[in-house]
Amino acid sequence: MKNNHISAASSTFPESTVEETTVTSEKLTVTPLKRIQDHEIHLEGGFNVRDLGGFETQDGRIIKPHTLIRSARLNHLTTTDIETLVRDYHVAVDFDLRRADEVESAKDPKMPGVTYIDQPLGTMSNFHFPITPEHIREHYRTYVSVSQARYAYHQFFMAVLNKPVGKALLYHCASGKDRTGVGTALLMHVLGVDGDTIIQDYVASNDFLRDRNDARISRMKKNGISRDKIMQVKYDSGVDATYLEAAFDEIHREFGNLDTFIEKGLRVTPEQQAEIRKMYLI
Repeated sequence: MKNNHISAASSTFPESTVEETTVTSEKLTVTPLKRIQDHEIHLEGGFNVRDLGGFETQDGRIIKPHTLIRSARLNHLTTTDIETLVRDYHVAVDFDLRRADEVESAKDPKMPGVTYIDQPLGTMSNFHFPITPEHIREHYRTYVSVSQARYAYHQFFMAVLNKPVGKALLYHCASGKDRTGVGTALLMHVLGVDGDTIIQDYVASNDFLRDRNDARISRMKKNGISRDKIMQVKYDSGVDATYLEAAFDEIHREFGNLDTFIEKGLRVTPEQQAEIRKMYLI
């Protein structure tokens, strides 16, 4: 039975526990068979690209490799990157959660044999300014409370269900951490991954984005950008476990628990969830 509460208590992934399984009288904590860092797919023009394959579920099964891939925007993929995704990872669906303005300014490349699905999760009206941790937490709540966001996640789950046999679904937003991060958490919950591992995978975006973010901050400092602006960019460039916790708190406030949200809020039936587990677990 899946745990219907995801706690923000584990906000980092310690090296010493990534290959261990700990059983206590209160709960079963299952960690991935390989380090979270090892899920990364290294591409020349892509970033924060990860294969969900290899995570273990609470009932001892494994997410199939090369079937579910999360990512940031793809507009700088090289020809070699595209060949890697299509040939080596068997990507057949590109599911884009970005807003229309984001898509227009940084379009995904066309990939041979890949179906592109444009499904914006929200609009700029869902943001709260200035960018602060508290405003980001409020923004995460809109992933639950706003009907457009729920519809986008419904469509995401339908794409997961309808993926061609033997192929992979790649899904992404701009940085692969917020919209993609929440979608991944929901999907991992359906697949039966424990809450601690879901949190660890979510906050791992900070590690995968660190070099890119540090370089951006360095450029801003050299260009004399104000400290307040730099702080907003720092907040916006990373994640915190409390952001995801805010989304799940909103789920519990509006729907009672995760399973009810997925079934009633996202309209993914128990039968469809069972089919997803059948499709993606070994």
